[in-house]
This record gives sequence, C-alpha cells and structure tokens, in this order.
Amino acid sequence: MDAKLYIEKFKRLGARRIIGFVLLFLIRLAVVIWCSLTIRNYIFPMQFNVRNVGNIIPIILCSLVLLVAICPFIFVSFWKFFGRSRLLRIVRGAFTGLLILVVLYTGALYSLIRSGEQNVPASGEQDATVVLLGCKLYGDSPSPMLSNRIFAAYQYLKENPKANCVVSGGQGEGETLPEARAMKQILEEMGIESYRLYEDADSYNTLENIQNSIAVIARENLSKELVIVTDGYHQYRAQYFAKRQGFHATGIPVQTNSFLVDTYYVREIFACTQALLLG
Repeated sequence: MDAKLYIEKFKRLGARRIIGFVLLFLIRLAVVIWCSLTIRNYIFPMQFNVRNVGNIIPIILCSLVLLVAICPFIFVSFWKFFGRSRLLRIVRGAFTGLLILVVLYTGALYSLIRSGEQNVPASGEQDATVVLLGCKLYGDSPSPMLSNRIFAAYQYLKENPKANCVVSGGQGEGETLPEARAMKQILEEMGIESYRLYEDADSYNTLENIQNSIAVIARENLSKELVIVTDGYHQYRAQYFAKRQGFHATGIPVQTNSFLVDTYYVREIFACTQALLLG
C-alpha cells in the first residue's frame, strides 16, 4: 500500500519536477564532494607547518559552501531575511555585487600571476644577472623548494658562462646561516666559479630581495638584464618589483611541490594585492 502511495505521489509531481529534484540532488552531492576534497587539499600542507592565508581562507570559504550545500535552507533563510525591507535588499545587492567583483578580480590577478611564469629568457647564450631568491633552510640544509631553485639557477649558469648570479636571502628562524651564504656554498660545490656569485644576506621578503639585489648589481657593475629564479607562482610579483626599479626582468619558473602549489597560489593573490596597492 505504501509503495502505491509513493508511486501516485511521484506521478502527481510530474516527470519534469522529478528530473529537477534529481539534478539538484546530484549538484549538491558534487559540491559536497568537491568542497570536502578541496578542504583536505588545503589542510594537508599544515602537516609541514605551512599555515598562512593561502590555506586558511580557502578552508573557511569551502566550509561555508559545504554548509550551504548540506543545509540549503540556511542560505534560503538568510536570502529571504535580507529581502524584507528596501534597506536590506540594498545591502543584499551590494554584497552580491561585491562578491562578483571579488571573483572577477581574483580571476584577473590569477591570469597575471600565470603570465609571470610565461615570461622566460630568450633562447641562446646570454650575458645576464641571475637573481636567485632564497627560501627556507633547515639548519644549514636547504628545503626541497630551495633545492629546486638552486638547481634551476645552476643549470642556467652552466648554460650561460657569461652570466653572474646574486644569491639573495637573510637568516630566518631555525636557520644557522643566511640563505644567501648557503646557496652560494652549494653552487660553488656544484662547480659554479665563486667570482660569478654575489651575496645579499640582508633580505627578508620579496621586495627587499629585489631592491638589495639591484643595489649589489649597481655596486658591482653587473648586467641589468635580470633573470629571476624562483617558483612559478612567485615570478609575477618578483618581476613586477624589478620592473618598477627600471630593470628588464624575465624569470625561470621553478616547479612547486604539488601538495603546496594551491596554497601558495592563493597566498600569492593576497601578496600581489598588497604589492599593487601599497608597493
């Protein structure tokens, strides 16, 4: 008897409404799965002490979307509440417009960040100055990210014997020597002549890396054609700072570990926003 009642109820609903219900359920299920996997993806780097806006903000946003997908009545209730009066409707419209602008801005900035990865040196031997940006040391040992950068700089310097290199990076927490000194020592051990290597051990962020490296270049009368070696996500901002100082800059984008790349791209959106707004 119960089965017959359900069948009659579905018949009254009609095929279109049933299809719509199923499609809506599948969309909500897909959103729940996607948000769950994305949250896991951004939580994973925390095991390696990588905690910044690049993973915290996505975790919060995905958790909110997940909540709406599981309990859509919460979103519907808020939407109806902000439609009760003209003032609340204005607030709702302003928030919606702001959200759209944020999405468009994020997409545009992401495109700029990706464009920095494509701005690579021309083929053929060059008389350029490599600027190798530092990264985390564990004591006196380079992190995997820094090792990748050092190897990329080594390859370029071997292929371009007229090129010199400024290694840039100060001494951070948990590091027993400046990053610049560690990078120089490793490059020398790999066979790069010491007279081609110059140190900047006083930089603690990207802007200082570029400014202090340019000061070394001016002092030592090195080539003003810069080839910046850093991770791909980092290239646009580093090149932006160099160009703002009047230098032509290209870059060698180093591949970031797959489990960290999403976190660092999100963080870079905030870092580039700060650079564009505050310099």
